[in-house]
Amino acid sequence: MQIVVQQIKETAEAQPALPPAVIVRDALVGASQRVLSQMPLRENLRQTISRERRKKLPPNAKSLEDLQELPTEYTKTTLDEQFVLSRTTKAGRSTSPRGRILSRCVAARSGSSTVLLK
Repeated sequence: MQIVVQQIKETAEAQPALPPAVIVRDALVGASQRVLSQMPLRENLRQTISRERRKKLPPNAKSLEDLQELPTEYTKTTLDEQFVLSRTTKAGRSTSPRGRILSRCVAARSGSSTVLLK
């Protein structure tokens, strides 16, 4: 049983986009009836997956200043397009310390749209 749970944890960390139900289903394929009878409830396994994924996330921001430096992986879309834009001066400081500019490409003829959040 511990081996199966460890496999679930490793898969959750390695493939964060994979839904928990798929991770659990794939881990339980081929498991014996004895192992299945000793496994935690599916809800507990889902919580285990969530905990493993949270370990890789940055801590929650406590102030707006904490949001000034975002890791690159949180500023791009899955298509590797820039999602979070920050207006900066030549000195590298933000022109708007209380805001971020989010850019989203629109698939319509309008091109793209930009939204300023404060």
